Amino acid sequence: MAGWIKLHRKMLEWEWYDDINVCRLWMHILLKANHKPNNWRGITVQAGQFVTGRIALAKETGLTEQQIRTALNKLKSTGEVTSKSYSKFSVITITSWAPHQTDNQQENQQATSKQPASNHKQECKEDKKGRSKGESSRFTPPTQEQVIQYMGERGLINGAASTESSKFVDFYGSKGWMVGKNKMKDWKASVRNWTKGMTQQKQQEFYR
Repeated sequence: MAGWIKLHRKMLEWEWYDDINVCRLWMHILLKANHKPNNWRGITVQAGQFVTGRIALAKETGLTEQQIRTALNKLKSTGEVTSKSYSKFSVITITSWAPHQTDNQQENQQATSKQPASNHKQECKEDKKGRSKGESSRFTPPTQEQVIQYMGERGLINGAASTESSKFVDFYGSKGWMVGKNKMKDWKASVRNWTKGMTQQKQQEFYR
C-alpha cells in the first residue's frame, strides 16, 4: 500500500496509548483504512473504512483473536471505530477519519500538484534576477582589457580606449561596481553610457 497517514503528537495523551494491544490495533486500523472509496463484492467501502475479520487482524498484528476482540471493543466503547458484520467479513469504520485524515491528504495532493508550478515560478523570478542560471549569468566585473576591446568596438581609438577604460574600471571599481544605489548588471551598458557622445573625431582631437 502506498501513501501515508497523519498522526498527531496528542496521541501520547490518548487514553488507550499505554494499552499495548489497543494501541497496536489502532495503528493497524489507521494504516489499513481506505483513503478513497472503492467497491468490493457488491458493497462500497468508503474512505476511512476497510474490510477485515478477527482472524485476518490477528494474523496481521500478531495478536490473538481474543486480544483483537477485546481491543476492538475498547475502541468501540470510546467511539474510535464502529463495525458492521456481514456473513464472512466485517467492515470497520474509523469515526474520526474525515476531520483527521482527509484534510491532510488533500493538502498533500495540493502541495504535490502545485510544487512544479511553484518551482517554475521561483525559477523564473530567479532567472530574471540572474540568480538561477549559474555563475555565467551573475555579474562579474570586467577586466580593463575587456573594456578596451568593447570601447574599440564602440569606435574609440586605441589611445582613447586605453585611457577611458582605465578611468571606467577605477571609477566603478572604487564604488563596488554600483550604479547609483543598485548593483551593476550589465557593464557593457555602463560602457555605452560612459562613452556616449564621444565621436571619433573628438577623441582624436582630445588625445592628440
